[in-house]
Amino acid sequence: MNSPAIYARSADDILKTITRVFSKVPDDIPVKNTDDLLKRMGKAPSARQADGITAIGKKGDDVLDATRAAARRADVLKQLNKGLASNPALLRQVDQLDDAGREAALLLIKGGERLANTVPDVALRGKLIRAGGADLVAGAGKYGDEVITSALRLQTALDAGAVALPAGKRAITLADFTATVSKMGQGGIDFFNNVIQPNWKVWLGSGLFAWWVIDPEGFQDASGQLVEQGVNRIQQLAGEVAASAAKGAIEGSGEAVSNIGKKTWQGFQSQGLAGVIGILLLLSLGSLFFKRVRYYVFAPLRWLNRAP
Repeated sequence: MNSPAIYARSADDILKTITRVFSKVPDDIPVKNTDDLLKRMGKAPSARQADGITAIGKKGDDVLDATRAAARRADVLKQLNKGLASNPALLRQVDQLDDAGREAALLLIKGGERLANTVPDVALRGKLIRAGGADLVAGAGKYGDEVITSALRLQTALDAGAVALPAGKRAITLADFTATVSKMGQGGIDFFNNVIQPNWKVWLGSGLFAWWVIDPEGFQDASGQLVEQGVNRIQQLAGEVAASAAKGAIEGSGEAVSNIGKKTWQGFQSQGLAGVIGILLLLSLGSLFFKRVRYYVFAPLRWLNRAP
């Protein structure tokens, strides 16, 4: 039986291999932070819940939790078997991992495929992996392409020397950003999208972005909401206008969708039969977003496209 240290090295090597294979980069590209990814995936149940990962095989779980854990384990294995069907040797290696290692492997498979599809240039993919490490690829696997596009945008700014630093703070790297995304989870993604991206140049040029990467809890809570300390920091570095804009972005992102839905529904209700017809018309128009629906709806008109 392998010692924990030997297993950790073996699991670390397997995850590095998966990252390179599915990101389609050369074998000599270094992949850092796979050990940190494994540690995070193997955390205690409460911490793993915060990461959006269900605890598996922990003592003290009731029957329902054990059933859910078994279902999740089976689902992960099913997806791994599908993802690694063309690489049976690598699949055998992944089978040796524990539950946390398998979940990490699945994230890296999904993230590697997304990275390869989003960034066609192999040299640029290699550069991103060198800089962002396993957290970048796993983040893409968990949260989607927006992690990759954000990383590209940040790396461009870093290369141009456009990322300002607050007084007394160290320089940041792409790996720092991907680690922050991994640490803060969906709340970090939401804060980045709703508050930082709309004011990208202000956050970069004032030093706010670097400060958020270094200390995200000083700006946001776990759900991605701006906290009072964050408002004070924004005022300190970027002024009152930027702080008001940040608060408005957070408040508006939730309220705007809610208000649109309420007003639309109220409008339909006030119109009686016309409202019912309006709802049906809206649903009909919405169905045209589906390719199969368009195919059958416009079939009678297809002859107009044919040459005489």
